[in-house]
Amino acid sequence: MVKTSSRSKPPRKRAAPLLQASDFRSFLVDEAMLMAPGDASTALEQADEARTQARQDGAKHPLLPRQVDLALRLLEDHASGKCPQVPYYSVALLTAAVLYLLDPLDVIPDWIPGGTSDDALIFELAFELGAAGVERYCNWKDIEVDGLFAKPKKRARKQ
Repeated sequence: MVKTSSRSKPPRKRAAPLLQASDFRSFLVDEAMLMAPGDASTALEQADEARTQARQDGAKHPLLPRQVDLALRLLEDHASGKCPQVPYYSVALLTAAVLYLLDPLDVIPDWIPGGTSDDALIFELAFELGAAGVERYCNWKDIEVDGLFAKPKKRARKQ
C-alpha cells in the first residue's frame, strides 16, 4: 500500500503571459500607421547607435544585427530617393522597429535581463509584415533573402 500525503500541494498553474506576440504585432502596425516620412530621417540620425546595440544583442538574438543593418540600408536608400519601388508600409514598419530598438524604456526595459527580447521580436514582426517591400529591396540590391526572416519563406514548387 502506497501512502499519500494529505498535505500534497496542488499542481502550480502557470500564469498566462501578460503580453502575447499578437500584442506586439498590433503595437507595431499602429506605430507604422503613425510614421511620417521625416521619422525615417530621425531613425537614421541614430543609425550607428542602432547597429551597435544590435551587435551587442547578437549573441542572444543572432538574426537581429542583420535585420537592423538591412533596415537601416533600406531606410537610407529610401530617404535619398534611390528606391521608390519599396512600399511605404514596409518603410514605416522598419522605421517603427528601429525607433523601438533605440528606446531603452520600451515594454521590457533594456537593462533588465532579457530586456532586448522584445526588440528582437519587433524586428522579426516588421520583417514578416513588410516582407514584400524587404524582398523587393533585396532583389534590387542583389541581397540574399535567406536568413533574414524568423520563419523561412515558403517557395513555390516548380512543376
